[in-house]
Formats: sequence, C-alpha cells, structure tokens
Amino acid sequence: MKHSPTDITTDPIWIAEQTDRLAGWEILQCHCGRGSHEMSERVLTDKLAMPVSFWHGMIRQIKRRHPNAKK
Repeated sequence: MKHSPTDITTDPIWIAEQTDRLAGWEILQCHCGRGSHEMSERVLTDKLAMPVSFWHGMIRQIKRRHPNAKK
C-alpha cells in the first residue's frame, strides 16, 4: 500500500499504532470486561484482521521485555 500524505490511514506507522492500541483494548476487555477467559488466536486474528504470525511476534516481544512472563 502506498502512503498518501493526505490520508493518515495509509501511513504504516499510524496503522501499527492503531493495531497495537486495538490489541491492547481487546486484551484488556478479555481480562477485565469478560472475566479471565482465554481468547483464541483465531478470534484476535479476525478482530484485528492480522495474520496469526502477528500474534506470535507480539508474544515473543512481550516475553523478551518482561522477565516475569511465562517462557
């Protein structure tokens, strides 16, 4: 997708920020709003229109940043 200077929704940085924000919101809702039920990768993938590999990469990043995360 080519970045248009007049359309922010084609800016890759903006897309990444909004994807992170929406992922955080869904995870927060899963734990706070709907109880502590696990949400499958498929459900998250469908909600954010991201490939499963996106979630695997995100989980790896979280594990690297937080020493108390399950390995």
